[in-house]
Amino acid sequence: KQWYQRRVAITAGMECSIVCEARGNPLPVLSWRYKDRNETVIAQTDNNRYYVSSQDADSTSVPFRELTLTFKRISISDARTYFCHAENPAGKTSSAHQVKVRYQAVIESPPLPTYEVPIGATLTITCKARGEPLPQIKWSGPKGTLPPNGRATVDENGSLIIMNLQNNDEGEYTCSADNNKKEKSTDCDSALIPLL
Repeated sequence: KQWYQRRVAITAGMECSIVCEARGNPLPVLSWRYKDRNETVIAQTDNNRYYVSSQDADSTSVPFRELTLTFKRISISDARTYFCHAENPAGKTSSAHQVKVRYQAVIESPPLPTYEVPIGATLTITCKARGEPLPQIKWSGPKGTLPPNGRATVDENGSLIIMNLQNNDEGEYTCSADNNKKEKSTDCDSALIPLL
């Protein structure tokens, strides 16, 4: 049993084809398969998401067959591993094709619109994003871009942490998610209430 793995990354909304080729005499029967939840699905020809086409060639010493799985407009839900299964009386084999669908960053958990925090406290503003490739989260505030400094940091999840809040920290903070597909941003206002 031979096992091959290929990786393909395509932008959402584009047409995309993955091709499987097998040689043998007699020609092997080919099928595209994938897991949907816990069930193995055999990709059938012609549906609203994709179509399957086959081509035989015998121009070489050993005939071969190609089976192409073409996504009409690939979407995020098509991202998974597809298996090309080949079988003839001599045996069977599979090859795995990992399909990643690239899409622009989407902020799925924007910051709250307003925070009221006492002076001297620590404020954590959360901003979660998804995308392929994984987006990088950047923050800007009333004084521009927020590079990490002694009081303001961005953690590994993209949350902005401002320690020992001061009056001059009051203002609007913007979370931006960028994965080189297209930038998405959302605003959040931070209102500080001093301790009495």
